[in-house]
Amino acid sequence: MKKLLKIAAVLFLIAVIAVAGAAIALRQIFTPEKIKNIITTYAKTNYNREVSFDKLSFKLIGVELSNFAMSEAGTFKNGTFAKADSMVIKIALRPLFKKSIEVSTIGLDGFNSNIIKDEKGNFNFDDLIPAADVASSAQPKTPKEIEEQGLSFNVQVDKFFILNSAINYTDKKEKMTAQIKDVNVKINDFVLDGPFAVNSDFRLLYNAQDMAVDMPVSVNLMADLKNNNLDAAELTLKSLTASLNGITTNFQGTVKGFNNPIISVSGTVNNVNNKTLSSFVSDLPDFSLPAVKLASDIKLNLDKSNAEISKYSASLTKSTVNGSANVSFGGKDLVYNAKANLKLFVDELAAIAPELTKEYGLQGTVTGSLSASDPDKVTGKITLENVGAAYQNVVTVKDINGIIQILGMTNIKSETITGKINDAAFKTTLAFSEKKTNHYAVNFDFDLDSLTIKELPKTETSEAAKTSDAVPSPSAKSKKATGPYIDLKTNVKIGPVSVPHFNSKGASLTADLTSIEDTLTTLSGKTQFRVEQGEITDIKQFLASNKIINVMFISIGIVKKVFDVLKLDVFTSSNKKDAVPFELIEGDYSFNSGLMTINKTTLSSDLTTVKAEGTIDFKTDKLNMKVNAHLGKQGSSGFKPVAIKVGGTIDNPKATIDVLSTATSIVPGVATLGKNTVSGATNTAKDVVSGTVGTALKGIGGLLKKDTKEEEESK
Repeated sequence: MKKLLKIAAVLFLIAVIAVAGAAIALRQIFTPEKIKNIITTYAKTNYNREVSFDKLSFKLIGVELSNFAMSEAGTFKNGTFAKADSMVIKIALRPLFKKSIEVSTIGLDGFNSNIIKDEKGNFNFDDLIPAADVASSAQPKTPKEIEEQGLSFNVQVDKFFILNSAINYTDKKEKMTAQIKDVNVKINDFVLDGPFAVNSDFRLLYNAQDMAVDMPVSVNLMADLKNNNLDAAELTLKSLTASLNGITTNFQGTVKGFNNPIISVSGTVNNVNNKTLSSFVSDLPDFSLPAVKLASDIKLNLDKSNAEISKYSASLTKSTVNGSANVSFGGKDLVYNAKANLKLFVDELAAIAPELTKEYGLQGTVTGSLSASDPDKVTGKITLENVGAAYQNVVTVKDINGIIQILGMTNIKSETITGKINDAAFKTTLAFSEKKTNHYAVNFDFDLDSLTIKELPKTETSEAAKTSDAVPSPSAKSKKATGPYIDLKTNVKIGPVSVPHFNSKGASLTADLTSIEDTLTTLSGKTQFRVEQGEITDIKQFLASNKIINVMFISIGIVKKVFDVLKLDVFTSSNKKDAVPFELIEGDYSFNSGLMTINKTTLSSDLTTVKAEGTIDFKTDKLNMKVNAHLGKQGSSGFKPVAIKVGGTIDNPKATIDVLSTATSIVPGVATLGKNTVSGATNTAKDVVSGTVGTALKGIGGLLKKDTKEEEESK
């Protein structure tokens, strides 16, 4: 900015020399050729640039240059730095009698300048700046012809205009171009030592990589150059309006000093939505921001490439963000230290994208303060006040209150947070951090008085379960693990539970797991859970409802499927085919790089006690399990199970009866079985074994399915 201001001053001085030449012509009747020689000599002597123009015409107390041009450094062989179709200068007559030059009109039409930054970061006008800054207060050399006339140089321009002009900027280093096009500027009563009005319209064009900008701009301001003292010069911005793809802005403010400006600006931005931003970001969801009010006080140090933002603010109707910052922009990377205070009304933010948020019923307020020195160094505190949300007809969360400590953009830790889930009180603590790229750690403790959910959310998985008898696989279609990966430590306690397909008097879970991700093929660690008295009313739908539930209860689902294949009903005496009543379900699992070891899975009920152990390999979906099922509760008579080996895959388990283990358990009881009971089991066991042991196993069906007479007697 400082360099551009100086080059503007240089170009202005060139125009002034033309004015001086016109004055001399009026006084000494110089020929146009002599005036032209003065101007070209001045430019070459002071700025090492060639100047040319086709025609110099004398008007009444004025001069007009046609096809004016200034070369790049050296000669026109190196290119044209600036040119104008015409330059009109008129001199006020009366001041000439007082040996003073005052300009009544300066006008440029078709002015065009090319600013170039090369691959090394050098500008094509850098050589002009030292020539204009010789010594601390030195002025450019004045042609001898002017000095001899003894004329003073008091610049005052009644009318200044620029029409149909452009400034082109090319950055070869960053491979971008920009252009200020269709420039029209009008200045009335220009003076160096007082205020004057400026009205300007132009278009800003920017092109870099995949981004293209075309932004019309209109500016209305008052300026005071303080007799060319750039440290004291002032601008009062009455209005700056711009439009970009339908986004409109309107700003006002002040600028004090041009070398190290102090800027105070405020304004509004309107009509920011997914459609107006589509040229910059594609595939945005539907959203629409209300009018955004912006304000900032900035002190720029252009020499040190530093900005001190003493305050800034951005606000919607209710929500606000404000703070301060220091920014250094002279190096390769932006360096900053910023502070922000925020108060956000959740319902107002949700209304920005109603199609995404309307079903969640977001509410409450979020307040806090943050500090940032770069994207990875963000600290602060966020306070939640009566935050709430709803999801479909499944869960309503409300009255969430608590404090979250921000230790980094991917590192947070909460104090105790309280609230209600479906009107049941809960309290929780949460810690989340990024261990390395795409790998996160989560510590989560949760205590809920009770959980009642009337219906589960509709998902593709749950719909598919209605038409499939297979136990859903927890693995993704692709076995290639891509993350994100999560390390989880959790301790969950829940009171009475009533959800679709499941109810219980209470449940608890502890887990210490690493590398959790979608395929489960990298999962390691251990987990334990305990579920008190209740019933799984539809095992297939229950397992399909949630991936975590699927992993926790998958062995029970497989047991149920195996016994269904064997046509043995070990879980219920009712007609509810998929129901599993229980007194207690316990699980103890360990994981090692996707291999799940079932240390213990126990389901106890009045009808059956089932125990399972073995492994499930999530990399191959292969099962290697042993399931023992005992009729009724395990009592003083001991545990006399039917032993079943389970192989195959999660989606297609294959079961065979462990003949030796089962025979040993049930042979003593076979001799007492009635004729009807034994014959009723023949079809079940005949394809499994033969011989003496096979004869004994023919009683399995009877063991696991009481006949009507025995059932009546037991009642």
